[in-house]
Amino acid sequence: MPELVLRTSFLREKAEEVGDTCDAEIAKRIGVRQSTISRLLTGETFPSVRTLYVLGGAYNVAMDELIAEVPA
Repeated sequence: MPELVLRTSFLREKAEEVGDTCDAEIAKRIGVRQSTISRLLTGETFPSVRTLYVLGGAYNVAMDELIAEVPA
């Protein structure tokens, strides 16, 4: 089964399009702690379905655009 990863560069690009240039601004926009965003963007954790949904809504992208498969 392929591993799924958050497309962090894509997320940062979309965040910057609306003026969110740091982890704190992304966190504030979606209502989570900055540490949560930091862990997601460093790959320490994978976002929950709820977090993917909220990120997608905040940055006007589909949830599946936020993730990528890494071949096994």
